[in-house]
Amino acid sequence: MKEKYQKIKKIAEENLKECDAGHDINHAMRVYDLCLKLTKGLKDIDLEVIQLAALLHDIGSFKELRDKTGKVCHARESAKMAQKILKNFKYPNEKIDKVIHCILAHRHRTGVKPETKEAKILFDADKLDALGAVGVARAYIWMGKNNAKI
Repeated sequence: MKEKYQKIKKIAEENLKECDAGHDINHAMRVYDLCLKLTKGLKDIDLEVIQLAALLHDIGSFKELRDKTGKVCHARESAKMAQKILKNFKYPNEKIDKVIHCILAHRHRTGVKPETKEAKILFDADKLDALGAVGVARAYIWMGKNNAKI
């Protein structure tokens, strides 16, 4: 997994380099670390699914950022991109489906509810990264980028 992990992380970094600090590789790695912390003491968790989903959950964000219509959903784009990446790395379809579910379920707007432990962990970790000082910083980045008022 270590070699695959490094290659997939590099792909995530490439796709996230155009994104603002709210959805960059640093966000993905904070979510990744939070996911690992949230799994402590839990049984029947597929760590590989969580690791892959955390790395890839926002890789389609650049497509949403470029879209001026507001119709592009980064979670849906990330899921499509992740599916192709994981197929190229010869992951079994069952594992790919679990990762895709996690990615789709990490965002309320998709209407996909987190149904697995792994999806619930990614959802919680992503939301935890929006709290505290980091969350405030991410909110200001979003407001500045979108010309929003406080």
